[in-house]
Amino acid sequence: MVTVPGLVAAVAVGDTTTAGAGLLLLWGLAYGGVPVALQSWFMAAAPDDLEAATGLNVSVFCLAIALGALLGGLPADAYDLTAVLLAGAALTLAAAPVAALSGRNAPS
Repeated sequence: MVTVPGLVAAVAVGDTTTAGAGLLLLWGLAYGGVPVALQSWFMAAAPDDLEAATGLNVSVFCLAIALGALLGGLPADAYDLTAVLLAGAALTLAAAPVAALSGRNAPS
């Protein structure tokens, strides 16, 4: 849930180069382990077919990047960059209950 406070902080103090750089650094540190963790989870879920798990992981990341660019561009064109940050925070908050109620546990 680091995303929502980070997005709100970017709206609040992101007008300066120093604040933007600091927030980008903090976001990078918070997000840095996500790709490694996801790849580990994919491989743990399909230990007998690592190639397919790796391909699926790459496909999901590429799809997320493409959808993020598309869906982020719409409010940026219609409004401004602040709308993109607020929309990202709203979508993250909307997805949190779905993730919490999914009943899935991280593999051990």
